Amino acid sequence: MARAWLGVQLADLTPEIAEGFGIKADNGVVISAVLKDQPAARAGLQRNDVIVEFDGQPVTDPQKFRLRVADTAAGRRVPITVLRDGKRVSLTVTLGPRDQNVVDSNNARRTPGFRPTT
Repeated sequence: MARAWLGVQLADLTPEIAEGFGIKADNGVVISAVLKDQPAARAGLQRNDVIVEFDGQPVTDPQKFRLRVADTAAGRRVPITVLRDGKRVSLTVTLGPRDQNVVDSNNARRTPGFRPTT
């Protein structure tokens, strides 16, 4: 089975970030970047969205979230819930196969402090 991916960079949701976004969330991960022409962009995910649910399950931290995405079959349509501008937004993303060339290129350019691409 090919490892799936969204095509996003993630950051931890700290209390300071949650406060800055005006949300009361202690679980979730922040999308720090959405890669062009990748599954997340096609599904309508945006920079600064806070992912709080993936496939009906709560998202608690970036590492566990990355593993859940990778363990899901590429090509599968998955419901995802984000907080955007203080409101819950439900989307459906069709996960793509992980393209190592895109991952390597993106990780080489990433901003310090952000997590590898998921």
